[in-house]
Amino acid sequence: MNYIFIRIVIFILLILLTRVAFRYISSENVKKYYFITITVLFISICIYPIENKLIKFNSSDNAFSYYYPTSKIMKKYEYNDYAYIVFEMKGDGGPGFMHLIKENGTWKINNLLTKGRVLHKTYAGCSMAIIKLKENDSIGIAVYHIFTDGIDGKISDSLSSDFEKFVTDMDEFSQLNVDVVILNEKVDKNYTIYLNGKEYKPFKK
Repeated sequence: MNYIFIRIVIFILLILLTRVAFRYISSENVKKYYFITITVLFISICIYPIENKLIKFNSSDNAFSYYYPTSKIMKKYEYNDYAYIVFEMKGDGGPGFMHLIKENGTWKINNLLTKGRVLHKTYAGCSMAIIKLKENDSIGIAVYHIFTDGIDGKISDSLSSDFEKFVTDMDEFSQLNVDVVILNEKVDKNYTIYLNGKEYKPFKK
């Protein structure tokens, strides 16, 4: 069973419990409070996965496979207590980019309380998925852009970092390029990415 399937099962069970409870509850006020309680419970389960308390994921691969059972890992950047993963997505969305955190020797399923801030920025010519892990002084950046004839797709940054490229064919004339860089150091607002002759400052407000 995986992350989505378990939530579907829980949702169905909560609906059945609600229907059974409503048969024996005559007070409309009690019904209202019961419904609110069930709704809050379901939202809480979605925000904080119960799997993190019940299941021990001994590897980042196991945690990823539980979350995305039908996807394949294209590249994994793993460190002592965190990892960035580039993976295949269904459809034409191109590679996905995510992170996982390791706490007390166990990898965790991501949720709204997971350490790490995820930002999405859109510019003319490209978009970026940025994961900031302040506790680890680490940043992962995935730059999405379309490659067509006449565009070389060259990318670099102000730190002379090494980008790794992942390519997905969109049609016979264009490709979706995803360039990934992991910065295990502090960067300031002047950090710049150079792509196709343009400059992008993702941390400048």
